[in-house]
Amino acid sequence: MENDLSTVQRHLRQILAEAPGGRVLLSRLGARLREVLPGFSTETYGFSTLKALLQHATVPGKLVQTGPLEWWLVADGADPPAPMSAAGGSEAPVASIDQERMPLPRLVRVEAAWWRAVTEFDEGRRAWFDLQEDQLSTNAELAAAEPERFLAIPRFDLQAQRELARAWSEEQSSPLKENLLAALDAEPKLVSFIRAAEDAGRFPGWNERRMEVISSALLRWAKEHGIEP
Repeated sequence: MENDLSTVQRHLRQILAEAPGGRVLLSRLGARLREVLPGFSTETYGFSTLKALLQHATVPGKLVQTGPLEWWLVADGADPPAPMSAAGGSEAPVASIDQERMPLPRLVRVEAAWWRAVTEFDEGRRAWFDLQEDQLSTNAELAAAEPERFLAIPRFDLQAQRELARAWSEEQSSPLKENLLAALDAEPKLVSFIRAAEDAGRFPGWNERRMEVISSALLRWAKEHGIEP
């Protein structure tokens, strides 16, 4: 596969033209690209996520965020999906592909320490960004003593990831949808849900959605606080 975007852009235009309502979820878009381009990977083109690739590709559309858990590619002139309620009752912003043309900050590159800190279920384990040292910190005492030096990082705790899992499950076809939702409600964590997704061969799709959502949230947080790549 050639490492230029021309072939990807051609398939993107075709997929978007065929999408119902002229819009497609990024997780579904990634799966569709892998169907028409076997071996497709965003890393091949130098991007950490599909969203980052789309921000640099020439696509007749825009990226639309409908909530903290959802990003869509919407064709020019098509109606965007209705935004979901975001935390605190506000609605998620709409972002054009022409905006946010910047590389992912180093902290969004899914480094192990950052990923654990952001996705930790245990409320007792917190992490901060040390503005002075320009790095991750888990020193709660120091963060409390020098609050102006530290930024609490966003977290996708158990509740947030369960909401994401439910939204993703609702997009699947029956009977998989019912199986996933039943597994999600079977126990408080995500073990049964993950096993059901694995048994159906859909775990890679779920994991891609999870990583894309969390990476996008971290990117927005970094930009809001002026943390440079």
